[in-house]
Amino acid sequence: MKRKSCVLMLLMVTALGTSGCSSLITGVPDGSVLMGVYAGSFNGSFNSGDVTVKVYQEPSGAKAAVGQFECDAAYAHWQGELQGSALNATILLPWGGWVKGELSPDGRLLTGTFWFDSVPHDHGSWDAKKK
Repeated sequence: MKRKSCVLMLLMVTALGTSGCSSLITGVPDGSVLMGVYAGSFNGSFNSGDVTVKVYQEPSGAKAAVGQFECDAAYAHWQGELQGSALNATILLPWGGWVKGELSPDGRLLTGTFWFDSVPHDHGSWDAKKK
């Protein structure tokens, strides 16, 4: 079942990319500085795989977070903001959903949960260590 879900995700990403909608992944403002890259894993009800998060310091002082969940060559991109130690992000189209997380006091570990709006509404937890 997990493999079928990942294959379906891969087909959806391919269709999205070929339709020209991949530009919806906007990134971070010009002048932002990469503060850290975190890598780890996620475990959902239907899928599991790798998670990568990049945290940037924006010129405004805000901290942007850009991440992705990956399983069997399928990707789900998300972006949001790190306010203090709390991460709040949105999973981008075509799936939609949210990612929430917490930065450890020493700044070396991000942990959290996620929820996909699209069927089959995968949800679960994730953790990533600073590289």
